[in-house]
Amino acid sequence: YDLYRKFRSQPIFRIGLRVGVNKSYPNIINTFGTGNTGIVSKIYNGGGQPPNGASVNGGSGTGFFINAMVERYLDWGFEVGLGLEFRNSQYSVDNYITYGDSLQVNGSAEIAQFAVLSTMVTHQQSFFRIPLILRYNFNYDLAKSFVPYIAVGTSYDYLLDAKYLEGNRTGGAEYKFDKDLSLKGLDLIAKNNFSVFASLGLKMRVKTHFLTFEAKFNKALLNYINPHNRWSNNPLSTYDLAFVEDDFSLDMLSFSFGYTYSIYNPQKLKEFR
Repeated sequence: YDLYRKFRSQPIFRIGLRVGVNKSYPNIINTFGTGNTGIVSKIYNGGGQPPNGASVNGGSGTGFFINAMVERYLDWGFEVGLGLEFRNSQYSVDNYITYGDSLQVNGSAEIAQFAVLSTMVTHQQSFFRIPLILRYNFNYDLAKSFVPYIAVGTSYDYLLDAKYLEGNRTGGAEYKFDKDLSLKGLDLIAKNNFSVFASLGLKMRVKTHFLTFEAKFNKALLNYINPHNRWSNNPLSTYDLAFVEDDFSLDMLSFSFGYTYSIYNPQKLKEFR
């Protein structure tokens, strides 16, 4: 025991690899549209009630990501880490242009909204991210098989590409959807963003390494849309689909599975040399 305490026994750093799925949660800042946005709101990721005579066609807004991180154990259960991540995500929007008509409900007249034109777009985006993380591990020094943890962090997010995977419209004149249109090339999406995140996880020891399971919520800090080019730079959505993007931050809930490899370099501590 006396000999053991004289040597560095913790790993000098760890390398973690995680893969997972994410679900987008657009957080609306301001609403825009070609119709009266105060009457009928857009429906994101299929969650909402459409006006009369319309349906909801949008999907669930799921994607995937892969993350590689270098981690360093500090002391008292704390770790820091710096990583690289590729994230592919998407969201769908159902948009409606309506007219009001009077209906008799329980003997009284009420104005009901009926859809004149319905559109749906599925928006896909890919990001290169650089996350920085601070993690606290419960019972880390007790060498237990399962180590729960909490973590917080921040990330720089760079937009690699954004496009509409799908676009359809019910009502109005004929249109042609261009699936190769790059929204980044049209400068409709903010290329740079920052986010903060918090996560809960569990490590399972495999000898000196770990299997990890994690749930994380990521909060974007800036507007996902470039508001200066909202109307002028995208004739496909504005004129053909009668659709205009809202201002919103693109938040994410994700779940991941990973493996963390420990790298050791035992050396005698300076005070015992």
